[in-house]
Amino acid sequence: MASGSVAECLQQETTCPVCLQYFAEPMMLDCGHNICCACLTRCWGAAETNVSCPQCRETFPQRHMRPNRHLANVTQLVKQLRTERPSGPGGEMGVCEKHREPLKLYCEEDQMPICVVCDRSREHRGHSVLPLEEAVEGFKEQIQNQLDHLKRVKDLKKRRRAQGEQARAELLEHEYRLLARLEELDLAIYNSINGAITQFSCNISHLSSLIAQLEEKQQQPTRELLQDIGDTLSRAERIRIPEPWITPPDLQEKIHIFAQKCLFMTESLKQFTEKMQSDMEKIQELREAQLYSVDVTLDPDTAYPSLILSDNLRQVRYSYLQQDLPDNPERFNLFPCVLGSPCFIAGRHYWEVEVGDKAKWTIGVCEDSVCRKGGVTSAPQNGFWAVSLWYGKEYWALTSPMTALPLRTPLQRVGIFLDYDAGEVSFYNVTERCHTFTFSHATFCGPVRPYFSLSYSGGKSAAPLIICPMSGIDGFSGHVGNHGHSMETSP
Repeated sequence: MASGSVAECLQQETTCPVCLQYFAEPMMLDCGHNICCACLTRCWGAAETNVSCPQCRETFPQRHMRPNRHLANVTQLVKQLRTERPSGPGGEMGVCEKHREPLKLYCEEDQMPICVVCDRSREHRGHSVLPLEEAVEGFKEQIQNQLDHLKRVKDLKKRRRAQGEQARAELLEHEYRLLARLEELDLAIYNSINGAITQFSCNISHLSSLIAQLEEKQQQPTRELLQDIGDTLSRAERIRIPEPWITPPDLQEKIHIFAQKCLFMTESLKQFTEKMQSDMEKIQELREAQLYSVDVTLDPDTAYPSLILSDNLRQVRYSYLQQDLPDNPERFNLFPCVLGSPCFIAGRHYWEVEVGDKAKWTIGVCEDSVCRKGGVTSAPQNGFWAVSLWYGKEYWALTSPMTALPLRTPLQRVGIFLDYDAGEVSFYNVTERCHTFTFSHATFCGPVRPYFSLSYSGGKSAAPLIICPMSGIDGFSGHVGNHGHSMETSP
């Protein structure tokens, strides 16, 4: 894809469809579209119900929108790249205003382009500096990762909305059927009771006539009293005490069927409500874990020689060709493993790993003191707490013995939450925003580090494992703060 096309796509993804400017406080609607907060306020005014999306015109029964911090971060990165591209005599970035030298370097601490003189100055002394082209490629990589993540989340939300709409349609259909059956039942009850009442009324009228005849016969003279007395008494004797009125069997059956359908409807509503509550609790659990986000990088001194690390130490892939690397004590020499930095000695810490379509991988944490020479058995008794995918089919928690993980959907992006003091290591399906597995009651003997292992399987699975940048996570402040403690130095 041409660079101009990439730039146009990025600008389109970060432009509000209403004001046609870069997003300012983008808000995500239930239909999946994003609109500036101010634009939504102007479009909706004071309306609280029956509002619609300014882009697709889908109507919502209630005013509901959520801040899209991921898109806001991407927009800031795009704006930053565009502001850093003015051309000049010193190249695409121009020249340093202070030293009049080309801006060819990028200071990671101050997040700004600098010249070679700035790099040697006291102001930037000791700072981490990259070639400008490498920094730009890194930013583009971050933008692409965020775009991929946003699109996956958008697709997931669309699926969630479709599931909700399907559930709503099914419940409404049950409701309409129940209402129709209720109307039929109401008519049947009315006809049955009305028929019984009509019959009783006829019987009462007949009895009233017979009583009147008997009373009249009782007062007649002897000759008239004896006339037809046998027939009159016979008709009276044939009258029997009526049985108590009961609901007809066919009506009882209809009432029973309706009651069962009502019970099914009630249970369906209960399950739907419980599922919605469970989903919200899972989302809240993951959000709380993400509050402890930390930036994790790979430690090249620990990497097995067949593992190729990216320059920014956030990606690792497997190669059949081994690199000529020193066999230092920290390096794994038999299995394709690599550790991450920093080490953790207390507190809570969270990071995310993009596993994509890889068919075989293991990720988690391990003690810094684990054996790195010879065979490695990833189990808690050996200082490893990890989950694994085998040949694209089976997910396992590497307990002892191992625990099968029957997941509904494949893992694409995995969140790892270490609570050092509580002795817990939890794993989350970030795409589905749900909990996967937790190691409990772990006793850590010293510092703990992120752990990665992968093998080559060809095809899409040859893609690297990627440690996701935490700056795109909701609530991430960019530092550990008082939440936990880490050691930034290598072992």
